[in-house]
Amino acid sequence: MSTITPSKRSEFERLFSEFANGYLKGSDGKAIINGLRQAHDDAQRNFASLNSKGSAEVHQSLAADRTSEILLKLLPYTNNANNRWRGAWLHPLPAISGDIRKWYEAAGWTKASDWEVVAQALLEFVRRCTENPDQLEAACAELNSSALGKGFQSATLTPILHALRPNDFLLLNNRVRHVLNYFTNRNYSQSLADYPSANAALHE
Repeated sequence: MSTITPSKRSEFERLFSEFANGYLKGSDGKAIINGLRQAHDDAQRNFASLNSKGSAEVHQSLAADRTSEILLKLLPYTNNANNRWRGAWLHPLPAISGDIRKWYEAAGWTKASDWEVVAQALLEFVRRCTENPDQLEAACAELNSSALGKGFQSATLTPILHALRPNDFLLLNNRVRHVLNYFTNRNYSQSLADYPSANAALHE
């Protein structure tokens, strides 16, 4: 059964037509499109580089530089001078502006001593989803329920999934989520556990 009523679908089609014929053809829309294309290209290179070390190394204890590489190359950062200097993955719809370690440690989500295993868990999550998209629901549930996944929500992790497999995984940040909830009359949250069902609704 459709999650969108006929009246809502009609409203969506009208508004999307305005969006496609207006915003997307303007300078702001073109900038977002070009930014997404660049982010997707960079994501492919980043992920290939992270995987090129070989599975044996991936499953060993991560060195500090390896941990930083994962955190900087898989998560979406604001395009600013400091992030460019650090070699972070820049995204036009970012979830992180500064140092994620300081942010998460200040919030009590992660301890400084845990970042190596957290980074490994993130890499394994992305690898599992992109290699086996049918395991999305299980992967999201497991990371969401793990202490290692604390603080990592859809806006933080769906950009890399979308960049690597855009036909399977749609980007879900707060703006997209609010629009989705309005048109489907649902209440999808930012929780990663909600992403599989939200992703299905977005595809519809």
